[in-house]
Amino acid sequence: MGIKSKHRFALPFEAAFEKGALLVGEVEPVFTYDSRRRAYTTEQERDELTGQLKWKARLMDLDLDVKGKQSGLDLIFLADVRPVPVTQEITPNVRPIQLEGVTVEVRASVQGDFATMTFAYWATGIKGDTSGSKLPPMDVPASRPVRSDKSAADAKAVA
Repeated sequence: MGIKSKHRFALPFEAAFEKGALLVGEVEPVFTYDSRRRAYTTEQERDELTGQLKWKARLMDLDLDVKGKQSGLDLIFLADVRPVPVTQEITPNVRPIQLEGVTVEVRASVQGDFATMTFAYWATGIKGDTSGSKLPPMDVPASRPVRSDKSAADAKAVA
């Protein structure tokens, strides 16, 4: 029996990123794409295997042996709540992170006459995160989206 398509292999963070990793930018929601309209919707995409919401992030591998396109990668978080990094930024929009629940999916990529093996990286959370993506949130208001003053006033007017 062979390995099924879209199988994800569990991998410890230290094995995937031996020298560590940097989060570049913010963790953002992945929205569904409507191919009929050729546009993204406002509905957040869910993982077809787990049913959890998808969040994307850009990572940089700190291993000096990893060069070119392979040093930067897109990672998908699978969590019901947006994972929040807890480490301090070392420069604007760049911070070191450690991931939890790392899995890797092997894919084939074809460009012209050449085929290469590529990897899709997935994680369930960020080490030290208390937003509720892995455990119940410690600070409930911090895990909720921020309202603008106008929408808060509208909510009070309706109530």
